[in-house]
Amino acid sequence: MASGKHVLTFAAVGILIAAGLIAVGTLGPTVLLPLIFPVNAGTLDIKVTDAPVQDLSSLNITVDQFEVHQQETGQWINVTITEGQVTFDLVKLRNITQDAALDQIPLGNYTKIRMHILSAIAQINGGDVITVRFPPNKLDIIVHFEVKAGQTTSLILDIQVDTLKIAENPQHNATPVIKATVIPPT
Repeated sequence: MASGKHVLTFAAVGILIAAGLIAVGTLGPTVLLPLIFPVNAGTLDIKVTDAPVQDLSSLNITVDQFEVHQQETGQWINVTITEGQVTFDLVKLRNITQDAALDQIPLGNYTKIRMHILSAIAQINGGDVITVRFPPNKLDIIVHFEVKAGQTTSLILDIQVDTLKIAENPQHNATPVIKATVIPPT
């Protein structure tokens, strides 16, 4: 037979469970669950855009990997590209953005993003098609952003390519200027 002390303990636990269920029902799981089970990741949304590109009919760049550098750990964190790679035509990205990657990554401060370029093909006005190179097949962009628990941080990468420099050098190497705009969580 249970003692009076045990009955009171079970009653108190029952009341706490009932109060918790009522609170979740009233306030909703999106408010209470992060308090009970802390979220250790946030979402990073990477988009690409471009200023007008002169003298090109198209400039298709295929990226097969994005990485971000976490300040606190010094580690590079992979950002998943849903289809494994993404191709964007910079000529068509005037005043619009294209989704490039969306992933949950660890919380913290980040200081750099790296794009690994799989290929780049340009078509010059007039018809010539050339392979453009981005030595060493990656672009590092210095940018500071923070990823917060359960929230989305967006990066818009504005890639500006000097088409004259691409056409003038025999290797068709590109040295783009990239401006990263951070849209912090609200």
